[in-house]
Amino acid sequence: MTKDARALLRKIAPAMNSYGAVLAGGTGLALRLSHRISTDFDFFTPKAFDSHGLTAKFRRMGLSPDVRQADRRTFIAIFPESKFSLFQYPYPFLETDSFEGVKVASALDIVSMKIAAITQRGVKRDFVDLYYILQDMPFQKAAAALTTRYGTAISTLTIGKALVFFAEAEDSPDPVYIGEGVKWETVKRFFEKHVRQFVLDLEAAYSDCA
Repeated sequence: MTKDARALLRKIAPAMNSYGAVLAGGTGLALRLSHRISTDFDFFTPKAFDSHGLTAKFRRMGLSPDVRQADRRTFIAIFPESKFSLFQYPYPFLETDSFEGVKVASALDIVSMKIAAITQRGVKRDFVDLYYILQDMPFQKAAAALTTRYGTAISTLTIGKALVFFAEAEDSPDPVYIGEGVKWETVKRFFEKHVRQFVLDLEAAYSDCA
């Protein structure tokens, strides 16, 4: 995270805490793993919110958000330091820590969100983030986290296919790594090698929660 983005995070922390918002996404994970640069702030709150009131609150702080979307469930704005998003999100977080005064989602929470994101779109950064998480997290634990958050709403077939469908991701930009980073071909081979076992673990987790 850049120095300016970190300063922005400290400044908006009280506002985010007033909504019970949690920082997740790539930046939330990068704060834990230090694997890549990510300055987008993706916050999630269980509460409905007033986007116009949030805009006014930011301006009272001396900030100048370039608002791109504003409604009761989604607020997206561009700051000079970072892209900012706040989403109403009905799923409770399993664990959080604190960084610069804001709540940050756990790897268990982020792994399930990354899997869900990959079923909806294909971008390299999501595959890369999931790859790094799964280097230290057993597949069974990731599968259990997914079912805890979403139940059986996403079929194992959909997830299995998405984890080895790279066509869309090929056209997306490479992440900016801290240090050497992993090669894209290594990421693809990892999922191709392990997708069958992950689907089996997911089916077992689905069976347990049935």
